[in-house]
Amino acid sequence: ETASANLARVETELKTADQAVRDATPSGGTLADLSELEQALTVAREALSAAREGETEARGRLTDLTRNREQAQKRRAGLERDVATWRDRHGAADARIGKLTDRRRGALQETEAAKARPDALANEISALQSRVDALDTERINAADALAEKEQLQRETDTKARTTANAAATAREALAGAKVKLETAEARLDELVVQAREAFERTPQGLLALARAGLDEDALESLDQKDAEQRALILRRDRDGLGGVNMDAETEAEDLAERLGGQASEKEDLTAAIAKLREGVDKLNAEGRERLIEAFDTVNEHFKALFTALFRGGQAELKLVDADDPLMAGLEIMAQPPGKKLGTLNLMSGGEQALTAAALIFAVFLSRPAPICVLDEVDAPLDDANVDRFCRMLDEMRSRTDTRFVIITHNPVTMSRMDRLFGVTMREKGVSKLVSVDLGAAEELVAAE
Repeated sequence: ETASANLARVETELKTADQAVRDATPSGGTLADLSELEQALTVAREALSAAREGETEARGRLTDLTRNREQAQKRRAGLERDVATWRDRHGAADARIGKLTDRRRGALQETEAAKARPDALANEISALQSRVDALDTERINAADALAEKEQLQRETDTKARTTANAAATAREALAGAKVKLETAEARLDELVVQAREAFERTPQGLLALARAGLDEDALESLDQKDAEQRALILRRDRDGLGGVNMDAETEAEDLAERLGGQASEKEDLTAAIAKLREGVDKLNAEGRERLIEAFDTVNEHFKALFTALFRGGQAELKLVDADDPLMAGLEIMAQPPGKKLGTLNLMSGGEQALTAAALIFAVFLSRPAPICVLDEVDAPLDDANVDRFCRMLDEMRSRTDTRFVIITHNPVTMSRMDRLFGVTMREKGVSKLVSVDLGAAEELVAAE
């Protein structure tokens, strides 16, 4: 603007000088006057050239100033956006600080309430200790009675096995006797037929004849026909005897030896079967004892965790479908506050998720593990139940050395974690793993 004003002023002065030259120059002026006027014109032209150069320089500076002004305006807009962003972050930080203050106030209240509980808990512990002592006495008495019953049962089982073995031996002997009887009856039938064919007498008749004891006088008094008939009968008996087996005695000894070996093997097998049955009984008894012990421990933890998660209600685990714990199934009976007692299938999705989480945590309290992965456990839960779940997770972390890895999309759950891991895609087709330490972030915000 200053250069434009100077240029206008110089042009006005130039026009004034030209007009003055024209006015001052007479038509018949001298050469000296013309020379002075030419000098004045030259000076005016030089002044005009200088003014034009100044104008050009001023226009260049004006262009630079305009460009700088645009850049400054852009920087100002960017700074205003940054200021708005930082104001938003400041507001979010204030809200976060408010929440943390509320949580701290709640924690202080819980601390005060917890400080008042030791006396009540001491009284409860004293009463429970008395109850435990009484229950221990009852348990010892019951254990002694159980030991006596088990000893009696073992003796009864031993007698039963002995009786069973004797019965099996008797059955085998009876079967052998039946076979021998059938063989003897078959042989007797053959001998009856043979006696009728050879001697035309029954075995009883032959026995009576043998008892009569015929002597030589009796034989001489026999009729020739009778003698021939008797000789024929004797000849038939001889032919019926067949060939003589010379190795019959050796074969009998071999069969007796084999029969003795088989009897010894049978006794060994019977003893081995009895020993295996005894071992199986011991393993089953130990398995039942361990299963019942683990089941009782998990059931107690499950009851406490269910009541804590649901702020009331009751739940328990039951063995069903068999009297033997090793063959029984598992049934979850739960009663949320305000509802009837029922199985897990009758509960809603959120209630099932909380009940399953209580069962998982009960197992980890009974048998801790170094790591636990929970995949979308909080998906069916609302914000209030998610907060309960996160509180229970904090308690589990303080009571055990287990590290919990949770796969989730819930912002409430993510805000309660120590560290977040996620995958981002800043460029199309290029994934990158990022992590955030929320503890360090809270300390940074608190420091700011």
